[in-house]
Amino acid sequence: MVVRIYEGPGGEVLWREEDTLVLQFPRPQRTCSTSGLNGGIAEGMLAAFNQTCPPVETAADLPGGSVEAYLARIAVQRGLDPRKAAGLLTAAKQENAAVSCLSFRDLRVLAVATGGVDHNGGRPGDPAAYYEENGRFFLFPGTINILLAINACLPPAALVKAVITATEAKSGALLELLVPSCYSEELATGSGTDGIIVASDPAAPLVLTDAGHHSKLGELIGLTVREAVKKALA
Repeated sequence: MVVRIYEGPGGEVLWREEDTLVLQFPRPQRTCSTSGLNGGIAEGMLAAFNQTCPPVETAADLPGGSVEAYLARIAVQRGLDPRKAAGLLTAAKQENAAVSCLSFRDLRVLAVATGGVDHNGGRPGDPAAYYEENGRFFLFPGTINILLAINACLPPAALVKAVITATEAKSGALLELLVPSCYSEELATGSGTDGIIVASDPAAPLVLTDAGHHSKLGELIGLTVREAVKKALA
């Protein structure tokens, strides 16, 4: 059963089917992501999705035998082209996703977040939870995943800057909530398995080259991500 959650004025649609949350775009997007499927900077993406993964010990135990193969299988199951979609994995429930959307003049930023830091919240420098060797590692419950859609054309450098701003906003939300690290006496700034997908429209007439704190785009990213993360954790 498909549940429509949000329909944006630009034609983007957020929907959920079983344990998959999909943000579908009306036009091909340029994305910057931590996805195991079409990760990094990618062109021509038509969807970003967030998938609740089954309980497994290693990536090899996932259906398909790897993160990339598993995400590709999920894309096909949801009617998406795996060559034109990026996906994230989490143990969080997709029905608890939170949405925040803000605009200024012609600029609009949409943030979607799922989250959990009960078991693996932490901060850089905390004692490590695993050591990867030859592609084998353990997957932990928790994770804060963020889907961020910007209705402007962002060059690759600005996309990466948007990831930095969104990450700082996520960390700021956790600090506001005084979320403790599970591995030290410090406050958590995220989890060790957090992921993000930032999408921008290369065909948009509005071209923005800065997504830092001083820009209006950076302000909207900060506000929407912070609100969505706090709602998701709540």
